[in-house]
Amino acid sequence: VRLQPGNLFKPCNVDACVNPAQSRCGRCKLRVYCSPSCRDADWIDHKVYCEAPSTPIAYTKEQMRTWYAKQDKFRDKDEELSAFEEVPLPAFGEMWARFKK
Repeated sequence: VRLQPGNLFKPCNVDACVNPAQSRCGRCKLRVYCSPSCRDADWIDHKVYCEAPSTPIAYTKEQMRTWYAKQDKFRDKDEELSAFEEVPLPAFGEMWARFKK
């Protein structure tokens, strides 16, 4: 899925990359990438959090994680995201089944 022309100046979500984003995650539509290689490199970490934003809470949680990653604040993520912890994430078994496919 290509981004709209007005959004092309967003930087790639991979920390070491400064290229403009050209596409976004096909599932959650929140992470943006400049190339398939950056997308693949980010998938290792992103797949744990990636889910279709079917609810406002799921969407907000991924937005927060993306923002904190770009701001280099993951060391504080447990404290900062604690307000969202009462919202259950999919069970590990469900997540593993999705990623095995």
